[in-house]
Amino acid sequence: EHLSAEFGDLVQHVNFKELDKQKEALWPHIMHVLRKTKLANLQLSNCNIGPKTLEVYTRAIGHNPLQACTTNLKILNLRGNPLTKDGAKLLSTAMEQNTSI
Repeated sequence: EHLSAEFGDLVQHVNFKELDKQKEALWPHIMHVLRKTKLANLQLSNCNIGPKTLEVYTRAIGHNPLQACTTNLKILNLRGNPLTKDGAKLLSTAMEQNTSI
């Protein structure tokens, strides 16, 4: 119900354009975790998450190709991360797709 990370990149960078083309794509583990759990609180403050890494999280909570957006996630804490304008755009799109946050 609660996942907290305190530092470091938790996911590797992913080329979603290539994955979207594959029939049997190997999606990042966080996408599977958010699909299979009833996670309500995702704490990712000060994890050095930039736009490339944020794309994985926004796909997981927004347009997750494994399953529709999670409706259990209520809190997403990204405080203290270098998200930049590009990251904010990604996050904005995910928030439009997942209105539970």
